[in-house]
Amino acid sequence: MKEQNLSQLERFFAMKARVYYYRLCIKYWRAYIKRRVEKNRKAAYTRNTIYRNRLTRIFRGWRTCSHSWGIDRINNSEDVFRKDLERQKLTMWTSKVDQLMLYMAQMEDKIKSEVKAREMLSVTYEQSLNKGVTKL
Repeated sequence: MKEQNLSQLERFFAMKARVYYYRLCIKYWRAYIKRRVEKNRKAAYTRNTIYRNRLTRIFRGWRTCSHSWGIDRINNSEDVFRKDLERQKLTMWTSKVDQLMLYMAQMEDKIKSEVKAREMLSVTYEQSLNKGVTKL
């Protein structure tokens, strides 16, 4: 019985030692995994920062080139745009002036016809007065 008790005690303490070493291994394994994850996270952050900065530089360069190209294009097309705008305005005002000239010509014709009608009316009035005077 004593040997059995000793053997059980030895097994108990051996199991306690194994559990202690197991816990110790798990603790250090967790610390290792935590450090590795943190290291990977920092590496990913660094990679993303470098990638973001590179894309920012590319975008700024593209924006600068596009801006200079746009300015050149505007300067080159300014004369064409100005000529088109002048032609459009000239056409618009020419048509308006033509309409007003036509309206003026119509008004002149109406004025001429009214003047002629008044002259004929005054002639008719004078004739009727002369007839009346001669009959009296």
